[in-house]
Amino acid sequence: RIQQDNAPSHVKVDDPALLQAVALTNLDIQLYCQPPNSPDLNVLDLGFFRSLQAMQERTATRNKMELINVVNNEFNNYPHKKLNNIF
Repeated sequence: RIQQDNAPSHVKVDDPALLQAVALTNLDIQLYCQPPNSPDLNVLDLGFFRSLQAMQERTATRNKMELINVVNNEFNNYPHKKLNNIF
């Protein structure tokens, strides 16, 4: 199950290319859009990104490149078990 918000740039749930690609995997992959204007249902914002931000905030940065490097480092080292618990 893949959840996305309703941004126009995202793939439509009935996109033919998506459906064809999913069919080739033999997996049960389902794409869902969260209800409009419902950030309380957005797992990524409430769970993963907030957790990542909290980890990033433990390190002081002085400029944009340092911030980008810290965020990349925290993202790459994010514990898989912690991520599984979010979902």
